[in-house]
Amino acid sequence: MKTSALALVAVLGLPAYLAYAQTSDTLTINPTATPYQAIPSDFAGISIDHNEGATELGPVYYQLFNNLINASGSTMFLRIEGDGAMAPNNTSPAPYYNNCKTAGGTLQQPQSALIPPVKILLQNVNVKVTLGIDMACAQVTGMNWAKAEALAYYNGLGYTLYQKVAALELGNEPDNYPSQGFRDSHYTFSGAGDSYLSDWNTWIQNIGNTPSGVKYMGPSAAGSSYGIPPGATIVSQHNYPLPKLPLCADGQTVGCDAVDLLLQDSSVRGKDVGPMLYQTHLANAHAAGLKYRMAEFNDIGGGGEPGLSDTFQSALWLLDTEFEYASLGYDGTNIHTGNYVDYSLWEIKNTKLYSTYPKYYGLLAFQMAGGHGAKLIQPTSDVKSQGSNTYFVDWVTIDSNKHVHVVIINKDENNDETTTVNLPGYNNGTATLLGAPAFNSGVVCNNGVCTSGVFIGPNTFDGSTDGNPLYYTCPYAQSTQCYESFTSAKGTYTVNVPKATAMLLDLSQ
Repeated sequence: MKTSALALVAVLGLPAYLAYAQTSDTLTINPTATPYQAIPSDFAGISIDHNEGATELGPVYYQLFNNLINASGSTMFLRIEGDGAMAPNNTSPAPYYNNCKTAGGTLQQPQSALIPPVKILLQNVNVKVTLGIDMACAQVTGMNWAKAEALAYYNGLGYTLYQKVAALELGNEPDNYPSQGFRDSHYTFSGAGDSYLSDWNTWIQNIGNTPSGVKYMGPSAAGSSYGIPPGATIVSQHNYPLPKLPLCADGQTVGCDAVDLLLQDSSVRGKDVGPMLYQTHLANAHAAGLKYRMAEFNDIGGGGEPGLSDTFQSALWLLDTEFEYASLGYDGTNIHTGNYVDYSLWEIKNTKLYSTYPKYYGLLAFQMAGGHGAKLIQPTSDVKSQGSNTYFVDWVTIDSNKHVHVVIINKDENNDETTTVNLPGYNNGTATLLGAPAFNSGVVCNNGVCTSGVFIGPNTFDGSTDGNPLYYTCPYAQSTQCYESFTSAKGTYTVNVPKATAMLLDLSQ
């Protein structure tokens, strides 16, 4: 048997994925191999701003969260951004203005509307939260603002529910404060005079021990090389790796996004994208005994890009990216979402689910394969044949129930992928396909009904108004391509993964 790229992971310290040209593959897995990376139970998370939390948290949100939790048997992690300084001016389209500097305006503490729905969420959903403290407006409102916000959270939630608060997040993307007008141009992490560290230290001193046992998350920088603030228990970073550019027109090749940008391996593992960009910060945080989360990320900044962020390729991008972060040792990720942006997970209108975007399916697929105490393991692989312009990605986990999960992501836009998995002793399995009409198909709304054509096994959220999945008829002539239960006395399974889809195998003894 030929030595494969994946077999060399342990020797060379390479990432645990395969990315090479081929149309077929044989994957031999050793379930007793020492796992190299555990996936924390609260790894997967979601990030929203406080306005979203105040207006949209409700039964549909709870159901969408519970779908993800039930798939993984673990805990979700919700990050609620705290800076309320940038408020919409209620025009269409709605730009943002600096609310701290609005003459005669009264700055309302965001908790006044946020606390009741968060309280209900924590009562009904197995979720951890981080709650933001508005640092942007400090120079206007004074340092008592931090203490007032912390106390409002504590008093509003009560002692028992407050124990689900993983941390208070001090400020949101403080490295952007100078450009937003909240700090002067000399504001840096630790510079002389006005700096993030000076703000951080003043905030913590002001909050003191009220409420007792409070923990802190920061610096939540947008992209700058901010360090580790003293007293933090979770070090956080934000990243939107891809630039917001127009899609390519016919014949255009420069200054635009490729129509398959999110299928390209560089969008996940490029040297300047999130997983690879912050390795030093990750190592420094772990050396200090702290957790390190990518606490806000998505594919393309500024709300995403139509034709990319809202199409099926984004589901495959997210599934692959989540595993990439996990393989590198991150303690968690929070995918940012919100109504009326292209990189959303969902859209809610009038307390009902209006549309479910492809990324939600990608996150659900990750929870299915990365939950239940899963640990990443390294199989060996034999490449049967190779093409010229195709590649696919394999991820393999084993969970606390000794189920082995194989995720096969076929990013080839033109060809199916046939994979044979050898797993002796594992005689039972299911195959679940994550698919859509095409890699670039997205949400279409007609007369208030939104569909994307995305499905995961026999389920879709097209037509759901309450967040519960609905039965879906497989679009392939051979319906078992979407979902199948099977047995194998020899522990050998051969599956066909259609072009631009992902297959999830759940194998048991």
